[in-house]
Amino acid sequence: ITINSNFSSFIFVGSLIKRKYPDIIIDALFNVFNFNFKMTYIGSGLLMNAITKKINKLNLRSVKFYNKVDRKQVMTQLDLADCFIMISEGEAFGLVYLEAMSRGCITICSANEGMDGIIIDGFNGFLCKSGNQFELECKLIQISKLSNAEIIKIKTNAIKTAREYTDKKIAIKYLE
Repeated sequence: ITINSNFSSFIFVGSLIKRKYPDIIIDALFNVFNFNFKMTYIGSGLLMNAITKKINKLNLRSVKFYNKVDRKQVMTQLDLADCFIMISEGEAFGLVYLEAMSRGCITICSANEGMDGIIIDGFNGFLCKSGNQFELECKLIQISKLSNAEIIKIKTNAIKTAREYTDKKIAIKYLE
């Protein structure tokens, strides 16, 4: 995995449903970066039409949708992204967060929704209140102001963290 300091390509992987707030990601990215970002959605759901309308209204050409893709294609898309965003509510443990971290994505996840303690805000990812667009925008601004070295350090810490959560290592921890 090549770790770079880029922060302009974003990805969401999951169901496009209300409790996952995939629709506010576009608004937040547009408010912070205007047209200077790429966004990839992998998934389907009831909010797909609303997101598509929003993209058309804003005249965004850098947003892509992938509906049904296999795990290998998801990993390929994560490799192309700089940042994974999913600030959903009602989550327990999200494997997709670890998958994104393992691919060197800066990961922005929901605070108090199952990843606290694994993702440490500002160390190996970022925590944001579920569905809070303003807070997401603040996190995006905060990250965009980081130095290249700081971004690389967070991405490196994310990869190291994800490596501690392999099936084998978790099984050993449970057995102990």
